[in-house]
Amino acid sequence: MGAPEGLETRLTRLLGCEAPVIQAGMGGVARSELAVAVCEAGGFGSLGMVRESAAFIADEVARVRARTARPFGVNLIPAATEPSLLAAELDICLRLEVPVIMGFWTPDREFIAQVKAAGRTVIWQVGTAEEAASAARAGADALIVQGEEAGGHVRGHLPRHALLSRVRRLTDLPLAAAGGICDGRTMALAMARGAEGVACGSLFAASRESFAHDLHKRRLVEGSGADTVVTDAFVRGWPDGARVRVLRSPLIDRLQGRLLGHRAADLPFGMIGVDDGHDIPAYSTHSPLRTTLGRLEEMPLYAGRGIDAIRKVEPAARIFRRLVTDAAAELGRIPPDSAADGGGAFASPPCQMHEQDPAWLGYMADSEIVERLNELLAAERAGARVCARYSGDLPDGHAAVLLRGVGHAEGHWVQMLGHHIRRLGGDPTGATGDFYGKALERKGMRTRLEYLNRGQQWVVRRLDEMIPKIADPELRRDLEDMRDGHSVNIDACEQAVSSEAGLPSG
Repeated sequence: MGAPEGLETRLTRLLGCEAPVIQAGMGGVARSELAVAVCEAGGFGSLGMVRESAAFIADEVARVRARTARPFGVNLIPAATEPSLLAAELDICLRLEVPVIMGFWTPDREFIAQVKAAGRTVIWQVGTAEEAASAARAGADALIVQGEEAGGHVRGHLPRHALLSRVRRLTDLPLAAAGGICDGRTMALAMARGAEGVACGSLFAASRESFAHDLHKRRLVEGSGADTVVTDAFVRGWPDGARVRVLRSPLIDRLQGRLLGHRAADLPFGMIGVDDGHDIPAYSTHSPLRTTLGRLEEMPLYAGRGIDAIRKVEPAARIFRRLVTDAAAELGRIPPDSAADGGGAFASPPCQMHEQDPAWLGYMADSEIVERLNELLAAERAGARVCARYSGDLPDGHAAVLLRGVGHAEGHWVQMLGHHIRRLGGDPTGATGDFYGKALERKGMRTRLEYLNRGQQWVVRRLDEMIPKIADPELRRDLEDMRDGHSVNIDACEQAVSSEAGLPSG
């Protein structure tokens, strides 16, 4: 089809595709039929070959090459694969001269070095800035930056655009954004934030060519992002604590309140299905495929938060064309001051802002910024103390883990705010906001979580008012990350309240 104007990037040149759309290497779901369809449409198709035999990989690679001459990738996950099997997988990929090897989970330096020594391209998917830095040091050629909105296995806890901003500040490698990208506008916004392309999973899982079971496809079409939850219940066969985003199901609803901290050894054992002659144990990561029989609703139905945009099961080529056409159109509508330059930093307002007094352009003076930051600092310190106190009143479980996570985030923002206050020549306040005392007066964990969210919503409103008036790009990005992090925690607390997950009544 040819790349729409504005969509040729370093990623398209690296991968040899027409538009910068990577079809995610979804294990089981991403077989040759889907990879070929995406490649032929002009995107970058991939095979999800996690824990597959060398013979099966060779067969799937042959099927791809019989139907397309375009470059493609194979997705492997070292951390979730027995070493001898991983060695066999990588050996067959290199012997068959697969052009791109895609990896995920903790960056494996030795694995990446082997691929690079063979002259192949490495793309690594990351869920944190630390993983991004590690993969870049190990020699990855490009990164897929996965936000917490993603379906399937989720490594990070930050929204896609917040993590993208952080990773862009760390490396100049080509970045593809991932997590909930199911329409052109979301793709365009990711590219405006510094991505040079996107990786899509749920969008293509709902295609005709995907190997997902019809039940899974139907649930993707009928569901919405609000129907998805993050759980580590489906951990058998993966590192303990591995988190996945899936559609709600009766099984998930029964497990609410004990979703975090799971180890495979602690989960009930039993067989719930069969696929191609192989038994499927309960709580495994095996999602239902075309060939799967059994209790399908007890298997993980992976889905990202962007599935509201999926209206029906369609050919992958049609999905691809609509995505890139809409993205190109949306990119033309995004205001210049919200777009990113090649290095990922936001474009400056006109008139050489750095040569002007910021107040002339409607920006806050440093003294006012320090005052506002200290107000937020006191509030965040109160929030951190509230979370510590609330979590201490709970037995271990979902709510306690949730509160500890929110408290950890609040502590991070306390440090960030103090850094910027000192950088602007101010003195960080040692005060704790009034919110702390008022929060302790609340009785019952449901009431306490609702009040905690009121405080977080107040912070988001203050940041929404403040961010457009900040000229300093570093501070602006950090405040945007802070706002995004609070939004994620607000959603998590609301989900806990709505499900009453592990909330004691007293």
